[in-house]
Amino acid sequence: MKKDDRPQVYKSNALIEAHFAASLMEQRILLACMAQVRRDGQITDEVMYRVSVEDVTPATHHSKDIYRQLAQAAHRLKHRDVWIAEYPNGAGTRPELLSTGWVQTIRYKKDQGCIELRFNKDILPYLSQLNSEFTGYCIDDIEGMTSQYAIRFYELLCQWQTKGQLELSVGWLRQALALDNKYPTYKDFRKRVIEPAIAQINTHTPVTVSYIPIKTGRSVTHLSLDFKIAATHKPTARTSAKASRPPNATSTPRSAPQAGKPMYGISPLMIERHKADGDSWEDAALKALYAKKR
Repeated sequence: MKKDDRPQVYKSNALIEAHFAASLMEQRILLACMAQVRRDGQITDEVMYRVSVEDVTPATHHSKDIYRQLAQAAHRLKHRDVWIAEYPNGAGTRPELLSTGWVQTIRYKKDQGCIELRFNKDILPYLSQLNSEFTGYCIDDIEGMTSQYAIRFYELLCQWQTKGQLELSVGWLRQALALDNKYPTYKDFRKRVIEPAIAQINTHTPVTVSYIPIKTGRSVTHLSLDFKIAATHKPTARTSAKASRPPNATSTPRSAPQAGKPMYGISPLMIERHKADGDSWEDAALKALYAKKR
């Protein structure tokens, strides 16, 4: 099958940078549905998307209980929240963080080995009618991955493919991956999240990536990633000039002017209380917001 004929996933960059937790199977369900959406088309939240066991697992990985795993993942997915800070198509930062669910309805069709689901209305603008600040890639690129974090890292690299370099705040990454108290030390974070993701991207995708940890004082606060995508396998990325900055990098023009000001409805005093060394103002605001929501 030609590359152009293979299913493509398109997402608003705001959704790639959104904060959410999702297992490997949950992400495969979402991506299988997204691959059925036309990025330049108009859809409604009445459309149901079919996902079979074949769509979410390689043929060599099928087991007797694979449908049960699919159904359980779909059930968990219905109760997942995604936190989105930006409007789609480069329309700017939301005055308040949007918290919404991924899906509103799931149908379980065990005798057909599939499920059907429909997206929440709030998610649709981040999947369809995309004309600016979006990224697309072939869904086959992530087929061999077994790390849920590898998919998220890969999408960020695809988003910033024209740069070849990306500097990310460790604090922002932890928030984006919704790790909460998991892997609290950098050593654990590196071993459980970063290294498996980098290894699987290098093994299974057309991207070659390496990274260097950057310290602020004695703590690792940022990751500097260098990467290259095979010329014959370039994902689709469209980013306007005003958005050509990594999310929460050291020199984030969006975050610096906002220091000392309310953000996402959180007071400066509360943000300061949650701010750790190396955190941007937005990192700390998000920490305070999530603590408030619990």
